[in-house]
Amino acid sequence: MNRGIPTKTHKRMWYQVGVLLVLLKNFVAPSQKSALEEARSLTAPVAEATSGGDLEGSEFWDQHDELLQKARREWGRRYPELYEYTDQFADQFLDEKLVHAIANREKQLLASLFEPVVPGVYRFQLFTPEFCDLLQQELKHHEESGIPQRRPNGMNRFGAILSDLGFAEIMDDMMNLYLIPISRHLFADYVGPNDLVETYPFTVKYKPGQDVKLDPHSDAATVTVNVCLLEQDKDAKVLYFADDREPAIASKAKQFVALSNPGEALIHLGQLRHGIAPIEQERHQLVIWMFGEHDYVRIAKYEPDEVRQHKVLYDLFWKRGVHQEL
Repeated sequence: MNRGIPTKTHKRMWYQVGVLLVLLKNFVAPSQKSALEEARSLTAPVAEATSGGDLEGSEFWDQHDELLQKARREWGRRYPELYEYTDQFADQFLDEKLVHAIANREKQLLASLFEPVVPGVYRFQLFTPEFCDLLQQELKHHEESGIPQRRPNGMNRFGAILSDLGFAEIMDDMMNLYLIPISRHLFADYVGPNDLVETYPFTVKYKPGQDVKLDPHSDAATVTVNVCLLEQDKDAKVLYFADDREPAIASKAKQFVALSNPGEALIHLGQLRHGIAPIEQERHQLVIWMFGEHDYVRIAKYEPDEVRQHKVLYDLFWKRGVHQEL
């Protein structure tokens, strides 16, 4: 037997093997990158505009939205308890007196929780300091993923759109369970049954070398809630209100308001102009814009008869605990 010379059978076998390798090369797809790897490889547009930047890089974000959402699901969450409203969430993360007033429908207690600081602006405790600390850690967890994040709004360049990160449901629950009753209690002239239906929650950061101020502006919201996440100097003159449409405020150029304790919030009509004076220490705030369906923002007062009708309907909330559609 000649072991050194291939036979016709050997040649035919190797030919078939070669054909099979070619077929495998052509028809078996190479291993694909994960969504997380693909998202990390993207070059996101840099946020530059400090006004009118709402649509900055919009084509990029629209094109890659599905990929970015898949990548975030792959990355996962550090504190899942922040994303869903439960009894434990209320006990651990919300102000005890506020929860009690709403749950037991105690109007007098609710009214006592709000401190008027300038005309049309009220300060109250919404979240616990623990919530603020864990939320900041969660946001840092998302930043460490390497997944691009879109600027929070057209004026602020640094922060996060919370609905992009999975917080839409919890923020809608917060609106429906707490912020609607509060808004209709404080702003009955402007907030009716269908004026607060949707939310746009986001965070903003101010830091030397990044965004250090915010020019006077009104919000794309019927009602705005602004929450302190990072402890501040209570005497610092940073956050101010100045609105020529509010006579009581127009008499002064700026009225500064302290927002210094984590979990402390300001609530006001979105059309009340406000801004941030140049900062000296880092600030981190959670902002919740609330408005009607299809981004409808109410800016006009209701007629007195309409206000009375709304009040009659809304009083049912304090009897039955139901305010949606009332």
